Amino acid sequence: MRVALLVFPVLLALAVLAIATARAELELTARGELAVAVVRASKLYPALNPYLDVIALEASKTSLWDYALTVDDLKAYFELARRALAVNDLERASRYVGAGLGAFCDLIPHRRADEALAVKVIEGVEAVYLEDPFSYLEELSKAGELSAKDFAREYKSIALSVLERCALSPYERVLSDPQLSMMFSAGCVATALAFAIALYYRVKHTARREEVRYEGPP
Repeated sequence: MRVALLVFPVLLALAVLAIATARAELELTARGELAVAVVRASKLYPALNPYLDVIALEASKTSLWDYALTVDDLKAYFELARRALAVNDLERASRYVGAGLGAFCDLIPHRRADEALAVKVIEGVEAVYLEDPFSYLEELSKAGELSAKDFAREYKSIALSVLERCALSPYERVLSDPQLSMMFSAGCVATALAFAIALYYRVKHTARREEVRYEGPP
């Protein structure tokens, strides 16, 4: 019994250390760094800045997957991210964004070793905005193997174009969040009611001042 009590804390500490070590290693993978780089350059950066480590971790995990997502799967991932952003669930949105950005690497033809080289050049390459990034990705996935720089350019263009579509304006976010939408509607009703009351008393006061009394013929 005493041996079990002594061994258990040791095993628990080793398990925690193993998890922490695995997490640290994942955060340093090239896919995680690529994902963070494009998020920093996107309109989502102000909202997702506190969750860059989550994005890096989820993107890095995709390098361990034994399967690749399809383009339709990625559409679903980023739609879920957009819905999470709409209700201000930023951590959940970050998980979908990270996994989706990491999975892009499986569909853009390149050598796995070039991902580390792409990290070094991605900030310097110029991205092109794509009207339909998913259709473009579908066609690109059938192309030949790209160099590290071309891979970085294509990755950045596709990722930023997709993240652009995920971004919501403040007005859209208010309408999408049930609580914020209710508060916004209540505010509009209260403002309209206050304006109507003020207008009523103004008209009534003006009518009294301009009232003309009939005093009979001269």
